[in-house]
Formats: sequence, C-alpha cells, structure tokens
Amino acid sequence: MESTLYNNEVFSFIILPLLIFLARIFDVSINTIRIIYVLGGRRITATLLGFFESFIWLMAIRQIFEHLDNWLCYIAYPAGFACGILVGMVIEERIAYGKVIVRIITRKDTQTLQAFLIDQGFRFTVVNGVGAEGPEHGVRLFAQFWRMFLQIFFYSANILGKILHRKRKSTLIGFV
Repeated sequence: MESTLYNNEVFSFIILPLLIFLARIFDVSINTIRIIYVLGGRRITATLLGFFESFIWLMAIRQIFEHLDNWLCYIAYPAGFACGILVGMVIEERIAYGKVIVRIITRKDTQTLQAFLIDQGFRFTVVNGVGAEGPEHGVRLFAQFWRMFLQIFFYSANILGKILHRKRKSTLIGFV
C-alpha cells in the first residue's frame, strides 16, 4: 500500500507536471511551425500540424482538469507555453522557411551580380533610380511637398545601412 501511495505522489507531483510541461513545449512549437507553413501556402502540412497541435493540447488540458488540486500542473502549463515559444523560434530559425526581400542600392555596375543571380536561379528585379545626392536627403521635405498636393497620403521611408555579416547555418548574409 505504501509503494502505491509513493508511486501516486511521484506521478502526481513530478511526472504529471513534467509531462504537461513537455506537452506544452511540443504543441506551442508545432503552432509556430504551423503558422509558418500557413503563411507559405503549404495547406496539407499546416493541416496535419494543426491536428497534432490540438491533440497534444487536448491531452494536456485534460490532465489539468483531472488534477485540479495539483498546483504544480498550474505552473507547468504556462512554463511549457513560454519554453515552447522559445523552442518554436529556434526551430523556425533552423528551418529558415520563407520568402526574403533583399534590396541592394548601389552606384556601381551590377551586371556581374545579375549574371551570378541568374546562374544561381534567384528571381530579382532591377530598378534604375534617379534621386538626390546624400543618404537622407529630405524625408520631411518630401512629405511637406506631397502634403501640398494630397491632404492624406501614406509613405514609407527606410534607413539604409551597410551589409551586416552574420554566421548562421542557413544564411550567410543578413541585410540591415
């Protein structure tokens, strides 16, 4: 009888909270990956991930409702959620699935770069622009000029920076 009681307490206060914690890590990580696949248009993969995500969540919440008197389950649930966010972000970084827009603004000839991009199978657009000299010539002046013609308008301005070299397994160069 004593060993059964001991096993019950070990299960209730150690194993069950640990299982709930791990379940939340899995289901939140799957959620992060599922969202990436939804945005990428991968319907079947996203649907399957959604099934397993909700199944794991259902099993975790079922255990909490069966053990309402166990406060460790209440701690394990949000702790697993928080760790699941972190794990999901790490997984997303590792798979590096998605589309990236890279803008390269230069005064140099880009024929060699264009040939390289074509050889590598990258899609790109070349836009030849004419503008003022200097890195930040007149965003406010630009807005004031257009405000004379349009009462309400939207514009986007980006601060351009130099290339930032970062070493990652999936990406060699990030642009700022």
